[in-house]
Amino acid sequence: MSLRSVRIQKHLHQPAATVNAGEPGDAATRKRKLSEDGAEVDGKNEEMKKEEAPEVAKPVTLTLQEKEIMLQTFRRLEPNAPILVSQDCLVQSNWDLEKARIMLKENRTGRGFQQNRALQPTSSASSTSSGYSSCSSSLKKTPPSTIQAKKARYREAASDDSEDPDANQPTDKVFDSDLDSDEEDSEHVSKDRKAVLKYINESSLQELVVIKTCSQKKAQTLIDARPYPNWSSLVQTVQNNRSLSTDILNNCQDLLKRRKNISLIMKKCTKMVKRLEAAVSKGAGLTKQPSILTESLQLAEYQMIGLNWLTVMHNEKMNGILADEMGLGKTIQVIAFLAYLKEHGLAKKTHLIVVPSSTLHNWENELMRWCPSFVLEKYYGSLEERKNLRIRWAR
Repeated sequence: MSLRSVRIQKHLHQPAATVNAGEPGDAATRKRKLSEDGAEVDGKNEEMKKEEAPEVAKPVTLTLQEKEIMLQTFRRLEPNAPILVSQDCLVQSNWDLEKARIMLKENRTGRGFQQNRALQPTSSASSTSSGYSSCSSSLKKTPPSTIQAKKARYREAASDDSEDPDANQPTDKVFDSDLDSDEEDSEHVSKDRKAVLKYINESSLQELVVIKTCSQKKAQTLIDARPYPNWSSLVQTVQNNRSLSTDILNNCQDLLKRRKNISLIMKKCTKMVKRLEAAVSKGAGLTKQPSILTESLQLAEYQMIGLNWLTVMHNEKMNGILADEMGLGKTIQVIAFLAYLKEHGLAKKTHLIVVPSSTLHNWENELMRWCPSFVLEKYYGSLEERKNLRIRWAR
C-alpha cells in the first residue's frame, strides 16, 4: 500500500463537522439571514422610490452637422418662422421637434418673433391657420426723397449704357449662307451690313489688315475690286475670288462692334471724370485725416490724395479701384477711408474685407494699429471653426 492511499483512507474515516441547533452558531446564522432579508427589502424600497421620482430630461448632445439637419427639418415643417426663432425654439426644447413646434405656436420665444413675422408677406388667413399671433407693428417706409434719388441714379446709369440703340441687340452674322435676300434680314443686321460695306470701301490697307483672317494679300485684293455699290456685289466678289473668304465679312462686323463698345466706354468714363472734376471744384475732399485714426500716425501726402479720391467716388455713388503700386500703402488708405465713413456716420452696417490668407495677419495688425476703435471679427479657420463662428454670429 502506498503512502498516497493511506492518506486518502485516513481522510475518509474522519467525522464530518456538525452544528447543533442549540449552539450559538445557529442564532448567528438566523441574524445573518434577517439582515440579508432586511437589505433586500431596503433595496426594493429604494428601487420603488426611484421609479416614483420624476425623470429629469438629460441634455441631448448633438454634433454641429446633426443640429443643422434638425434645423433644416424644422424649417421645412415651419417655413414661415424666422431662422433665429426656429433655432431658439430647438435649443429651449432640447432639440425636440414636437416640443419646439408647440413652443413656436404658443409664441413663447423672446427673440422678437412677432416683429420678424411682420416682415414676411403672408395673408391673415394663413397666419390664423398656422397658429401664429398677429402683429400690429407697421413697417418702416422708405422716405420718398430716397426713392426718387435712387430712381434718378438708375435712369442716369441706364441712359449712359443705352446711348447706342443697337448696343443691346442680339448679334447676328452679316453673312449667312441660309439667307437668300436682304429682305429676310432684321433691321440691325442691315445696319451692320452697311457699316461693313462702308469700312471695306473706305479703309486703307493697314486698316483692312486689322480684320481677323485678312492678310495683306487679301486686303489688296479687296482694294483692287473696289468700289462695291451694294452688299450683293461685295458678297459676289468675295465668293468668286478663291483667295478670299466670307469669314472676312463677319470678322469685320466683330471688329466694328468692339470699336463701338470701346467708344461707348470712353464716353462713359469722360462723363464720370467731369462729375469728379465738378465735385472737386465745389470743395469736395478732405484737408486732414480722420480724427479717430491713431494720432501718432500720419498719412503721407500721396495717401491723402488717394483718401480724397475714395471719398469723392463714394459721395458720387461711383465705383473705383485703388491701383497704387505695391508698397505705397493701399491698406492704410482703405483703413483711413473706413475711418472716414465711421467718423461721419456713414458706416451703418458691417464692412467686409476679403483678402488672401497670406495677408490676413498684416491686415489685422494694421487695423488695430491705425484705428483701434474698430470692432474686428476674423472669419478664418477650419470648416468646423467657421461653422462655430456662423452659429455664434447668428445668435
